[in-house]
Amino acid sequence: MLQEEALYKSTSPRKGDEIQKLNFIQTLPSLLATDTESCITRVIPKVQQSLATASTEFHIAASSTFKTILEQKLVNHNVFSRTFLQSILDSLEKRDPGKEVSFICTIRVAS
Repeated sequence: MLQEEALYKSTSPRKGDEIQKLNFIQTLPSLLATDTESCITRVIPKVQQSLATASTEFHIAASSTFKTILEQKLVNHNVFSRTFLQSILDSLEKRDPGKEVSFICTIRVAS
């Protein structure tokens, strides 16, 4: 239930929301390590939804987290591609240099 509360807080439009989102995105590797299936089916879609309107700082944190997931091999490459690749590509289309650079670094790790 605590994970669901954190998820709700990370997607609700309130003051301080950005800090909550940044803290939450950094917990993804540990969530994946403890409950991969639930994290992929319930948490990751909310993260992807948040990326659509998120700040550059959130995108940088997300790209760093995605990179950590790859480096620690928390999911295999096929699962990573199915789960995270579209979000990375969508972020590259935003034409925000900060967002682009952070996700390009993540893609380089994947290759």
